[in-house]
Amino acid sequence: MCGISSGTNVAAAKRLAKKLGKGKTVVTLIPDTAERYFSTALFKDGEN
Repeated sequence: MCGISSGTNVAAAKRLAKKLGKGKTVVTLIPDTAERYFSTALFKDGEN
């Protein structure tokens, strides 16, 4: 499980990988745990 900003990080890495083309390596880190989102509407039962 990771936070919203981590999704943005992965999207940027995918975009860069596509731009660089085959044979290249792109590395990204996802240091977020999403803990701060547990109390938001994203995790309320029956709403998603």
